[in-house]
Amino acid sequence: MDTEKPTATSAASGQPPVPFEDLPLAERVKIVDALPLLRGLAPGWLVDAKDTVNNWCVAEVLKVDGNDVALGYDGWSSKYDDVSSGL
Repeated sequence: MDTEKPTATSAASGQPPVPFEDLPLAERVKIVDALPLLRGLAPGWLVDAKDTVNNWCVAEVLKVDGNDVALGYDGWSSKYDDVSSGL
């Protein structure tokens, strides 16, 4: 079984791979932003989300517009729907 840590490398630079946790924050954000799961968020999905008073709640994804995600909280009126930006 392979136990190596995930790494990133630049084939163009010919540099050896660098462990993910050793990369600069900006580079780690680029890698995480490219993950298909984050791009694939879609209306109808149920997610765990912090509401406006920092309680974790089940929420339904209502709409995805770029980095903005509209959420409807399970068991609450639509007047409490929220848009999370910068995800």
